Amino acid sequence: RYGVKYELTGADARAHRLVRIAALLVVAVMLAWVFLAQLIETNLDWIGPRMDGPLILLRLLSGLVFIGATAVGLWNAWLVLRSKRRWVAKVWSVLLALAFLIVLYVALIFHLIGYSANY
Repeated sequence: RYGVKYELTGADARAHRLVRIAALLVVAVMLAWVFLAQLIETNLDWIGPRMDGPLILLRLLSGLVFIGATAVGLWNAWLVLRSKRRWVAKVWSVLLALAFLIVLYVALIFHLIGYSANY
């Protein structure tokens, strides 16, 4: 697009793409939590058995996405740190892995991950 050749190949290229997909999925799940919280906040009638299905689904999805994103982020950081890439890429990969770890930690602390609908 900008006349620069994409130089990553193999596992480095796969990790580069997967970490971006993981970041998008994390943002999407976080936005789903915000939407669910606002839905319940605007109408308290939503609290109850009819919300159990979406809540359980979102908690399961959160576990899958947040744990998967953390694994991908750590794998990407490991690959980048072992490669001969510039220091900026190495710092950025570590920051991304740290961000995924923090999101996972917050999700665990606030019980956003699980398989039940405990309010």
